[in-house]
Amino acid sequence: MYIGFQHKVCVAFCSCEPEAVTLVRHSMWPVSPKNPTLAFHQDLLLWLESLVLEGCIGVDAFCRALECKRGVAKHAGHSHQYIVST
Repeated sequence: MYIGFQHKVCVAFCSCEPEAVTLVRHSMWPVSPKNPTLAFHQDLLLWLESLVLEGCIGVDAFCRALECKRGVAKHAGHSHQYIVST
């Protein structure tokens, strides 16, 4: 998986566990605990954590850097959604 790029992924859920638990087991962090429609891959979150803690990079700057990496210029104020759509 390329960090910084959005991917649509089909995930098979089982009624034996909540959808969020299934996503976490597959290294994805859901944006909501019930009926998640978007999730962030663990690698992206670990990269963000390292940059915030070691490089004093803010989340907004991180999102702008991802947009540059993707070659997408967005106006400030847009919401940022990245990586894995479920």
